[in-house]
Amino acid sequence: MEMYRQYLDNVRVRATSIIRTNSDKKGKASENTNNEEPTTPEVRFTHQQLVKDGVIVSCSLADKVISHLVYDIKAIPGNSGAYEIIPIASKKKLDENIVVVHLEELLERQSLNELEYTSDPFVFQVNMLIRLINKNFLSC
Repeated sequence: MEMYRQYLDNVRVRATSIIRTNSDKKGKASENTNNEEPTTPEVRFTHQQLVKDGVIVSCSLADKVISHLVYDIKAIPGNSGAYEIIPIASKKKLDENIVVVHLEELLERQSLNELEYTSDPFVFQVNMLIRLINKNFLSC
């Protein structure tokens, strides 16, 4: 069991070491070749986009806030498999509504056939959230 955990940790470290730059419009991964401190990969989505894609099932924020809501999603440095979903309304971070998700927890929920992940005020669809993380952070 310990060897399996080490294997999983190694896979997570390798998967999250891929750096995506904001200037890379096609979403291709780039590698850090000039010994700089690696930047944290980050992607941005609008609320409407995540609802349309089925990632967000519901949100209990006010409608006037939701209409201007975007999300920055980034890997947490030093914590492989953990991701921050940062809601931003009108260029202001909603610090009290930041959601931290762990890929391992999402995969466990998926294996238990739990369809939703709730983190007040958001309800996420587990499978679609895993797909979003895989597509934007773990694919090579």
